[in-house]
Amino acid sequence: MPATSLNRGEPLPPILDRWRLLLLVVISIFVHASIIKNSAMTARDSIGFARDAWNYKKQESSRLAYMKQRSQHPGYPVMVAAVSIFVPGYPEQQHLQLLRSAQVTSAIFGVLLVFPVFWIGRAWAGSNVGFVAALFVTVLPVVARDTSDGLSDGPYLFFVCNSLACGVKSLRSIASTRYASAIWFGLSGVGAGLAYLIRPEGLVLPLVSALVLLVCLIRRVSTPVRLARNFVLMLIGFFVCAGPYMILIGKLTNKNAMVDQDVTFAPHVGPLLAESISPSQSGISRVGLSLIALSKEVLKTGHYGVAIFGLIGLMVLTPQWRRDPKYWIPLSFLLAHTCLLVALAYRSGYISERHTIPVVTILAIAAAAGLKPWQQLWFRVPFAQAIIRWKHWPAATALALVASCLVGLAKPLHENRQGHSEAGIALREELLKMTPAQLDSVVILDHYEWAQFYIGVLPGTRWAQNLHRVPLDPPTQNQRIRFIVLEEKEGEIEAPKFDSPRHQEAVALFQNPQFRWQKVGTYPQSQISDGSVRVSLYRADTVEP
Repeated sequence: MPATSLNRGEPLPPILDRWRLLLLVVISIFVHASIIKNSAMTARDSIGFARDAWNYKKQESSRLAYMKQRSQHPGYPVMVAAVSIFVPGYPEQQHLQLLRSAQVTSAIFGVLLVFPVFWIGRAWAGSNVGFVAALFVTVLPVVARDTSDGLSDGPYLFFVCNSLACGVKSLRSIASTRYASAIWFGLSGVGAGLAYLIRPEGLVLPLVSALVLLVCLIRRVSTPVRLARNFVLMLIGFFVCAGPYMILIGKLTNKNAMVDQDVTFAPHVGPLLAESISPSQSGISRVGLSLIALSKEVLKTGHYGVAIFGLIGLMVLTPQWRRDPKYWIPLSFLLAHTCLLVALAYRSGYISERHTIPVVTILAIAAAAGLKPWQQLWFRVPFAQAIIRWKHWPAATALALVASCLVGLAKPLHENRQGHSEAGIALREELLKMTPAQLDSVVILDHYEWAQFYIGVLPGTRWAQNLHRVPLDPPTQNQRIRFIVLEEKEGEIEAPKFDSPRHQEAVALFQNPQFRWQKVGTYPQSQISDGSVRVSLYRADTVEP
């Protein structure tokens, strides 16, 4: 095999691995910093994380009581609260500081993600594969953008991949060492517990590890005593991290995504980053539609090329992963998480790009590991040998896949929703013009909750607690002034198709002829790009008899 082979199996000198990792870190820092700098907005969910972080940081009552009542697991908001101490900001812009802190937190772990991905790839097929796999994960637009957003994907994916990397390390030494394998499995459990503290899907990891150990027992990879020791240490590591939170809430999770069926999306008039399934579908047809929806989202998240080469990699690596335990934990996690996503799509009626990021991460490693074996399969095709025998073909293919991702990385984050922040600034200006009596009668119907959050903090008003929670409406008898925030595209207001009581109320009031709505403004006021939406802010005053 030539020295330039992408799948060089022998380890490189440690100094070369360090330089490769340093290069990956530099590239990742540049990618994440560029995305944060070019952010027009943060994701809608980031507002909930920002409020959670503020409450963990400034909570006047019991933080444990607050943690117990929240549906989101506490790991990521607590990290955001810690990072916010070091992120500069101004008193009147604390809401923006929190959102930026959420981005920085996610990006830090997005950068650190190159380490466990590199280690898994190196364990599978050598340092070259580890480098390419980490590079794929770094530049995939969906992965890079979500790990630069105010979302929990960066920390979650980091701890998941660390858990998988420790599991791979353990299984590589399970037949030759007595205690090192068990220690690595214990660390794998710690990674799984930390992933669970961020998102409930972390529960998949210890289940996968237990299943793989059972397969090892059946195939006599190691002695029952060693496998039992590994299992026990894995459980100890997991419950040391996850157990206190489980005890606090008295169950596995407060999130109900797998309980509520047919959660309908908000009727955005802009592009959706998700596939939805009609509630009218059921049975086998619904399972089929769930698989189709998952496939579409995996292809988009994998930027098509990386996802396709990942599937090819899984096929051409079949002889290796069928007999070598070092493949089993990542591939078992891939299968388990895929089944979880199909169940989510079946129960909830939707699946988004974000959900598929862990799946695509494993596919990216398989894509890098499968390039050289796939090239070797083509040796049997006479007419293809002239091209495919070029020794640099795997590296050239990897570079082409990386280059295809660069355009997607250059787009400003959530540019298509920038109008919400400008609408929030306009709302703040409207509120600052009012007397205290008028402020006590204001109702803001913003079911997106972006614009109202961008009002910031207004001392002495209901919006003084804007960072703690969504401001409460005044009593019905006191409501005199109403603002409504609605999206529109090409002059068309979003359709009256409801995803929440707040949205239903907003659209119903907007269509009520008893109210004379005056348009405060439409945002952004500058020219918008294709696929973007404008946000209209309306005001109606109740005339007392």
